[in-house]
Amino acid sequence: MNFELFFLLLLAHAVTDFGLQSPWIAQAKNRHSGPPSSYNPKIHGPVRPIWFIVMAAHAGMNAAGVYVVTGSIFLAIIEFIVHYAIDSAKSEGAYNLYVDQSLHVGTKFLYAASGVV
Repeated sequence: MNFELFFLLLLAHAVTDFGLQSPWIAQAKNRHSGPPSSYNPKIHGPVRPIWFIVMAAHAGMNAAGVYVVTGSIFLAIIEFIVHYAIDSAKSEGAYNLYVDQSLHVGTKFLYAASGVV
């Protein structure tokens, strides 16, 4: 287990999952909440489902954090898929923020313990 890597992954997670996630992203990535109040059809076009695009961008930011810390494109791709799945399930009401964050921390633990980097 690489504790230094685990700590750096947690720092990257704090930046990407909290610092870079604006209220607009937090709302727009949930398919049940509709477009954020700042959505302007004159600027953004007709209201269409955008949640999957915003969710992909959010998962991509988290994957970028994993890549920056580990240098592993493999772990970054895994992070993109897993983060997208975890947050999508939370948006469906499968669990709350505490479980969501526990799952994210657990994935970082697995990356650090995997020996891939």
